[in-house]
Amino acid sequence: MLDEINVKFYEEIKKFFSHLKSEISEETQYLFYKENYNISENSADGEPTTYFDDCIEKIIVKNLHKINLGWEAFSEEIGYFSSEGRDKELTFIIDPLDGTHNASIKFPFYTVSIAVYVSDILTYAWVYDIERDVEYIGILDHGSYLVKNNKYVELKVNDTQNISKAVVGLIRPKNVKELYSQQNIIISTRKIRCLSCASLEIVYIAAGIYDAFIDLSENGYEKDCDIIAAYLILKEAGGDVYDNKGELINFQEPSINFFTKRRNIIASCNSTIKSMILENLKGECI
Repeated sequence: MLDEINVKFYEEIKKFFSHLKSEISEETQYLFYKENYNISENSADGEPTTYFDDCIEKIIVKNLHKINLGWEAFSEEIGYFSSEGRDKELTFIIDPLDGTHNASIKFPFYTVSIAVYVSDILTYAWVYDIERDVEYIGILDHGSYLVKNNKYVELKVNDTQNISKAVVGLIRPKNVKELYSQQNIIISTRKIRCLSCASLEIVYIAAGIYDAFIDLSENGYEKDCDIIAAYLILKEAGGDVYDNKGELINFQEPSINFFTKRRNIIASCNSTIKSMILENLKGECI
């Protein structure tokens, strides 16, 4: 049982996420009725912040200050902040809203994504699918779970061994070069999905809904803050995340670079599907 896991900070983290989920679920019922999502400030990653991002981030900040442990946090909108007067035992990497454009057009596919480091080790991940009121959590060395109505279902990736049987999410090719390089992948897979929320699409691999998610665009769109929580959930479910050369990605220690550096990724249920994706790239790998 999860409650028996011997993780020093588990109970405090569990309480934090429980309160957070309740407040975000309640608040977002009203946010959809806002007509203007844009506000003038730029976020820590240099992009405009929306009213939706700002409201959710304020809920997260308020609840962080209730934690009875020392902590520091890096958030996509406001950057770095921390508790006062305590040694920093926890580090939070926060994406208040992944899939902002989806939320702004009322397309129901967006998440809150938070990763927790304990002593600089990625230990706990939380991705909250707001529209479906579903939590996905990953705990280092203790598995990944879907949580709905306080019921835990352990996650496990598919054992798909052929790309022709695979459901693959991707970042839409933006030009002829990108389309040319990826067209065999698009043609070869069983199904293609393009839903513009990397954290949820990666988590869907862990849940067995997808078999892979790829960003093989020319410049790479994925920021580490978007995918770090989903990465742990996927890894604990048996999958992994690779770069565009097929090498496993090793994420750096938490820093503000999580919000500025972008990368290509191949998130996959196994190395076989990852290799088939690379084999189906046409021309030089982007």
